[in-house]
Amino acid sequence: MTELVTSEGKRAIDEWQNAIKMVDQARSRLRNAEGALETTEERLAKWMLPEDATVGEKIAVWHGDSLIQVEVLGLNPLKTKISIRTRGKHGFEQGLRVA
Repeated sequence: MTELVTSEGKRAIDEWQNAIKMVDQARSRLRNAEGALETTEERLAKWMLPEDATVGEKIAVWHGDSLIQVEVLGLNPLKTKISIRTRGKHGFEQGLRVA
């Protein structure tokens, strides 16, 4: 079957293929960003925690108006949860993902 595609059909196909490429690129950027987030969370947790940290232990440091906290959820492998609590005019608590 060799039917000719109209100019409107060609535009629709081109837009569809472009959208597929855009989604693929966005997914790739998201994977890269998630990898960077995981790496930096691990580095931050290791920096904040003492070598003898135990499950359930929480360590926090002030950074400006924000209290950055790491909680030990598991050992071997190390599992942590990093959260930030902001004080001051716009204080709120925001939990971040488990590293």
